[in-house]
Amino acid sequence: MARITGLDALRGIAALMVFVSHFKAIVLGTGYIAGAGLAVDFFFMLSGFVMARTYEHRMPSTAAFALLRGKRLWAPLAVGTSLGLLIVGPSPLFLMALLFLPSPINGRLFPFNPPAWSLFCEIAANIIHALVLCRLSNLRLAALLLAIIPIWAINMIDGLDGATTWAGMPEGLLRVGVAYSIGILIYRRFGDNPPFRVHPAITLALLPLSAVMPDFAGPLIVLIVFPLTMFGGMTYAPRWGSLAGRYSYPLYAVHFPIMLLGLPIAATLALIAAATIFADWASRLRFKMPSRPIKYQAGTSGNDGTV
Repeated sequence: MARITGLDALRGIAALMVFVSHFKAIVLGTGYIAGAGLAVDFFFMLSGFVMARTYEHRMPSTAAFALLRGKRLWAPLAVGTSLGLLIVGPSPLFLMALLFLPSPINGRLFPFNPPAWSLFCEIAANIIHALVLCRLSNLRLAALLLAIIPIWAINMIDGLDGATTWAGMPEGLLRVGVAYSIGILIYRRFGDNPPFRVHPAITLALLPLSAVMPDFAGPLIVLIVFPLTMFGGMTYAPRWGSLAGRYSYPLYAVHFPIMLLGLPIAATLALIAAATIFADWASRLRFKMPSRPIKYQAGTSGNDGTV
């Protein structure tokens, strides 16, 4: 199935939003861009859309789906987590972090690479997708979504906090639950053909503008602005989109621990660039493993996955 270049471009912009916010706070010491955290919710929505598009017509078993997603995400995370050893030092928790597992004894869930909380939540959403969501009709999934939106909206208005601690995990799961489900519904309802076109200039502006909106606008941005952004991305195909999408996740996975090293700005940027390129290369390695057939399970989404 062909990639949608416009969505890759938007994924790259979202990764840059997170990067710039962290750079501003950690390297420059001038504070985070509060709304930039909404880029993570956009990642979740994209994930729901892409997973429904790629797998719902023939959903693998839950274990197989979790393995596929872990294999896809593992290498860049391993690079970023390994860089975190320079900050935290050797620890038996390192092996758990490499397996996307949060620390059970530390106040911080992912001390080597704090942004990994979103990857943990995304994989949790992938597992629930294969286990439950793929079997729900659009009506039932929409009803479930409407039931949790009030609690989710209250948390969003109260301010964005990453699920970097166990206390924040309920909020993280709410965020992925809402945005990921919207992504699934967008694909099931419209496929690759949005109900209307959004001008490329507006498409590219919507994500950065969301970062400077006040906290109370967060729910409206996720529920209205992000779907509009995705509609624009489905019909806009910039030449640079594939490259932006290719490096978006490696950048997201490696930048944070490097910023914590306290190096000069030029050295920080150079090391992040090198680590991003290396993480992308590592993600493209193909290891020979014994092949086993993937077991598929039937879903009841009412959409056969074709466009």
